[in-house]
Amino acid sequence: MKAKTFILGCSLLFLVSCGGRGEVSSSSSSSSSSSSSSSAERPESWNYDIKEVNGDSGIGYEIFVQSFADSNGDGKGDLKGIENKLDYLSSLGVQYLWLTPIHPSSTYHHYDVIDYYEVSEDFGTVEDFVSLASKAKEKGMEIVLDMVFNHASTSSDYFYEAATDYAKGNTGEDSKADWFMFFDELPSNPEEGRNFKSISREGKDFFYECDFDSAMADWNLSSESVYALQSDIMKFWFEKGASGFRFDGASFWFKGDYRANLNYCEKLSTAARSVKEDAYLIAEYWEGGTDRSIIAGFGNKGMKAFNFTTSIDYTPTSILHNLAVYKSSGSAFTKQVTLLQGALNKKENVEEPVFFLSNHDQDRAYNYTSLLTTDREYKYRLGVSGYMLAPGTPFMYYGEEILTTGLRGGASTDANRRLAFNWGSGDEANCKDPVGSTYPSSSKTSHEANVDLKSTYSTIAHYRKLAQIRKEYPFIRYGVYSASGNDDMPGFEIEYQGNKYYVYHNTLAETSTLEVASSLKILDQVKTVGLESTIEGTSLSIAPYSSVILGAQ
Repeated sequence: MKAKTFILGCSLLFLVSCGGRGEVSSSSSSSSSSSSSSSAERPESWNYDIKEVNGDSGIGYEIFVQSFADSNGDGKGDLKGIENKLDYLSSLGVQYLWLTPIHPSSTYHHYDVIDYYEVSEDFGTVEDFVSLASKAKEKGMEIVLDMVFNHASTSSDYFYEAATDYAKGNTGEDSKADWFMFFDELPSNPEEGRNFKSISREGKDFFYECDFDSAMADWNLSSESVYALQSDIMKFWFEKGASGFRFDGASFWFKGDYRANLNYCEKLSTAARSVKEDAYLIAEYWEGGTDRSIIAGFGNKGMKAFNFTTSIDYTPTSILHNLAVYKSSGSAFTKQVTLLQGALNKKENVEEPVFFLSNHDQDRAYNYTSLLTTDREYKYRLGVSGYMLAPGTPFMYYGEEILTTGLRGGASTDANRRLAFNWGSGDEANCKDPVGSTYPSSSKTSHEANVDLKSTYSTIAHYRKLAQIRKEYPFIRYGVYSASGNDDMPGFEIEYQGNKYYVYHNTLAETSTLEVASSLKILDQVKTVGLESTIEGTSLSIAPYSSVILGAQ
């Protein structure tokens, strides 16, 4: 028996537990049928009762292009490969499809752009992109392109021409001498993290700034001609069918100057919306990403920003940490969500937070659950429910739905976080792992998307059910959240269009009971282990690791 707490107006909250805490148990009857990586029991015939979802779910999906789907047999993912898998992405309810950089580059990751107006020959052509964007829109999906405006490749014409103009002292109307951060002498006492490399051109020795890598020269974002160029680049891709952009490395635009970064964010937003008023714009602001006021600042400047606070790199506040792995505090999870939404001054349909578990710069989320000895997959699904049944736009990282694994061993093995998607044996879309990957085959996921997609109880089915809920109940995305529940059964009271709704999660391995208002009914539920959650009067019973959505009768 837990301590009594007042929630839902005058309702009393308490918890009733039965069974051990090590693995799933329930007083409900069930047939034995084990799930991958889990000791739990479930009914043999249970399913998520999934409906098709096309758009309007607010769900984002990041694709590391080289590793997703191949169309020509060269072992590298490409744009046609993604187009061929749009039905799959649609089945997951994806609305925003974020593609990592597609431009020509000298590296496998393509974050050192050589030509912003072209598509890498590994990935296809500009025409292939136009086709992909058109077909995606038919299925309710919008393409969000990764735009690397912090730096460009030193192999690019941009850099060559700019360095040449700088060396010649060319300051004419067409000069590009101010396009990059050039210096005759190294700056004295530069801020930590700033790096420089010497260069000789036209008989002149000088330096350029390259904070990420010596092959990536930092753009001079104080230059109006650079701003004009970047504005034109966005216009070009809007005209080709892009719906928006994810801006890489926004915390490094003006090193250590948050206000200057925000101002440039506002300039880019203004330029983008002058072409496409409803452009989807989101910034990667990792540095300082645990500061809610910093994240909120972007909303005031016309952009969203990823909420790194609840991703796996921030263990004490991550969704998986608080709901599934260590279950340190379900209330800590609800606090993070509500505080961030509050910092954004959330109003319905105005601004929204962006939650995610991990991305291409982080270890795989499923690896984070590796210390779990029982019910690993079910607990992971609970973490997924946590960020999918939260306000705003959740972003999946390709492969989360098939329990893709991958750990970086060091700076040179980031490729381990970007391994090939496993479509299944015999599927010609399968890619090779990217250059530099060292992850052992024995540690990779055994799940195949083509197999799990046909299952009614796979983790893919879990994601599809969550997408269905998000589409059917817009208050999940747009409502105003207040924390409710307790550490074991955390949840939210959600206000939307004058009504109140509730979402609750059971973090325990046994069916548990919560007292709620008598006027509520279960609108929908996520049956993580196949057991039914029920409500009788004021007594809400939630199955292990499962979630319920409540509304007025």
